[in-house]
Amino acid sequence: LENIQTFQYTGEKISIAFDPQFVIDAIRAVKSPDVRLCFQSAERPFVVQNPRDDSVFQLITPKRLIF
Repeated sequence: LENIQTFQYTGEKISIAFDPQFVIDAIRAVKSPDVRLCFQSAERPFVVQNPRDDSVFQLITPKRLIF
């Protein structure tokens, strides 16, 4: 169970599909009580980052949706 205590969002609204287990593992790997998720678009990978250490980050690739 993961708990989000505070949340701040800036930018345009996007819809993205990804493997939630990858994100959970990435958040745990940055070893910080606070994390930053950095998105550019729904089609591009996003970064899970330790806000106190820019050298610690994980790259998550979104799932490709085929219609």
